Amino acid sequence: MCDICEKHRKNVKWYLDPDNYKDELVLNDKARMKVIEDITGYRLEYYVYNTSRLSKLFQKLGPLKYLLKPLVNKKAYELHGGQVVPLEDALQIVEIAHNHVLIPCYCRYLFGGETELTCLNFGLVKDLWPKYKPQDPIEEVSKKEAASLLKEWDRKGYVHGVFWAKIPYVIAICNCEKKYCSALRNALLYGIENSYKKSHYIAVIDPGLCDLCNGNPKCVLKCQFNAIRFKPSSKTIIIDASLCYGCGLCREACDRGAIKLVERSSLPK
Repeated sequence: MCDICEKHRKNVKWYLDPDNYKDELVLNDKARMKVIEDITGYRLEYYVYNTSRLSKLFQKLGPLKYLLKPLVNKKAYELHGGQVVPLEDALQIVEIAHNHVLIPCYCRYLFGGETELTCLNFGLVKDLWPKYKPQDPIEEVSKKEAASLLKEWDRKGYVHGVFWAKIPYVIAICNCEKKYCSALRNALLYGIENSYKKSHYIAVIDPGLCDLCNGNPKCVLKCQFNAIRFKPSSKTIIIDASLCYGCGLCREACDRGAIKLVERSSLPK
């Protein structure tokens, strides 16, 4: 069980609890409202850029960073962070949430120069976005349309992540890639785990179904976390559980259905 669920769980994973989508969590909490106004409003680009800049500075602190790391991770809880989710959980989130809107992925824009509406937001963003970002695009989508887009992004290799705006309020599903995503880069490069937490799952391979793709395993290329390795000498595929984020994208690459996700808690620590 992840630490978020330990604090906020009600017999389901924290992001599958309908209570965590209620706008009253924002309307009755001025601190949370400020966070949401900042990250969905006029400071969004600055927020993405500044968190990346501060993370790089944090990495340069040497041994001091280990003393500050708990404080930085605590700050991510208080402000804005995410957790990787596989497609099936993302689809459940779509059914629970309300006010589905697409806004541009600013990580993709700032770090890749690409404009793509792959940030699926919920709740109050629908009303706040036109107020703070009247010149930027926003597109309202139905639950059916959102589900279809998630499946398309899954095929493209976009990692799905459920994001909070002050735990446990769910604000969005981010669909991005490691080369662009600031939250994922902060977690992988700078060790700020609460910026983008691993999912509740780990990928495992059934060797009886895996045919190694004729010596060029597609799953290895699909993994953005370097968690899957091919050993030609022994003709085996190995998934490093310590590196796997449980996004499930490797499954989409496997034509034989040899990869599945299992609960992280079911494996030895």
